[in-house]
Amino acid sequence: LSVEPKKLKSEFRSGNRPLEDYSNEIEKYQEARKRIEYLLDNEILKCGTFEVNCRIVKEALLTRIEELLGVLTTSLNAKIKSQVKKKEEEFQAIFNRLDENPSNIEELNDLQIFVKGLPKKIEGLQSEIVSTMENVGYLENCRFRINEEQFNDVWNVFALPRHVYFARLKCEETIKKVQEKF
Repeated sequence: LSVEPKKLKSEFRSGNRPLEDYSNEIEKYQEARKRIEYLLDNEILKCGTFEVNCRIVKEALLTRIEELLGVLTTSLNAKIKSQVKKKEEEFQAIFNRLDENPSNIEELNDLQIFVKGLPKKIEGLQSEIVSTMENVGYLENCRFRINEEQFNDVWNVFALPRHVYFARLKCEETIKKVQEKF
């Protein structure tokens, strides 16, 4: 709780942190919130003959935790947003490549090699998409609400491998037609 929200924000907004770090930090602060609520359950603690009013301390600690959790969930949301954008760009590059019409044998061969290697590439992208979806679910469990547009973007990226499959079939038909020409 001694961490400054600004420092935490800059640390997690740098983009160098793996997504697991976000969830670990969020869980750490959620656990701290539970411990504080449990330990300072009574507003007044009796210390021998003295009584200490803990309401103000408890409120201050819980406010700090909520600040830190807000920074972390907002940073995680920004990370998810950038990942979704990156995946959209990667899939767009795949679609552009699949839409190409080869004009010579070399281009045709390059396209065939690309199409053959596509399942492995999509498999890797799918695992990253699943990871992103898990983080969206994690954000929802933290009661963080993402906006509708971002929610739709995440689900659209989730569906892109299926669209690639159909684009690949179309490209394979194009390859057969072009092969007949040459």
